[in-house]
Amino acid sequence: MNCAATDLRPLADALPPGAAAGVVVLGYGNTLRQDDGAGPAVADLLSDALTRAGGTCLSAHQLLPEHAAALAAALLVIFVDASIAESAGSITWHTLDTAATSLERADTL
Repeated sequence: MNCAATDLRPLADALPPGAAAGVVVLGYGNTLRQDDGAGPAVADLLSDALTRAGGTCLSAHQLLPEHAAALAAALLVIFVDASIAESAGSITWHTLDTAATSLERADTL
């Protein structure tokens, strides 16, 4: 799906209060490199609307251990990052398998 980042604002603004409770959007990437700054740009764009709806937006240069507590407490986490695997302007969704990242399995890696 192709869309401009500004296409997301009306969708986010339509969220009623409390609709995003437990949702964390974490946009990450290097804002000094324009193409890699897509994650923080999306998080910044959604921040006000998502916060009004009870969610949380985080923007970071990279994923950090300090994010773990907020992510662990969330009901839904959406990671936003740039990728060279797709054409410019496209959005690709990937679902993470949380069972593969459980603590029980982590200590066997």
